[in-house]
Parts: sequence; C-alpha cells; structure tokens
Amino acid sequence: MYLSKTPLKVIAICFVTFIILCFLIPTVLDMLPARLTGRWELTEDSSGFDYIEFFSNGSYVSSHSNYEGGYQVDGNRMLLEGDLVDDKVFTFKIKGKTLNFYNDEGELFSVFQKVQ
Repeated sequence: MYLSKTPLKVIAICFVTFIILCFLIPTVLDMLPARLTGRWELTEDSSGFDYIEFFSNGSYVSSHSNYEGGYQVDGNRMLLEGDLVDDKVFTFKIKGKTLNFYNDEGELFSVFQKVQ
C-alpha cells in the first residue's frame, strides 16, 4: 500500500511541535517566580513595606516585622502570609525591574525596584 509523504510530514511536524511545547510551557510558567525572586526596595508606597524579599522556596521576608513567611502566586494574584496579622492578597505586575502592587479596585498602591 502506498502512503503519501504529505500526511507523514504533517504527523512529523505535529509530533515535533508537541515535544517542543512540552518543554517550553513549563519553562515559560517558571519564569515568573524566577523574576519575582530577589530583594525589592520601595520607591512609592502605601503598603507599609520598605523592602520585601522573595525566595525561590516560596518564602519571603519584609521590613514589616509581622510579614514574613510564605507566599503564593496564582497568575497575577499574590498571597502573603503573615505572623499574627491577616494575610494580604493583591494583584501584582512585574515590568523590567519594577514590581507594582494593586488593590482590588486596580489602583496602584506600591512600587518597588529590584536590587538583587
């Protein structure tokens, strides 16, 4: 039986594309925590933090004595767990070496610059 070369090429291209995506998607998804990791110092504020430092193991420390512990990222939302205080949940955006925090109304309330 004779098989046309065109379907085999399509199958080969689909297979190679699938393999590339299997390696590319996790890499892209891992980029955000890598960009977040490090020390960020305040430039504009109403958050109460002079600095905040994120670690790759999901923990953070800050200039606010009760805010250190774990953090979680879900898309552009962040949860900061605190000691003896309520957890903080807000939206964030990283652009270059700038980290912006936004409240639930979408208003900017803190701007940080990455120092490490």
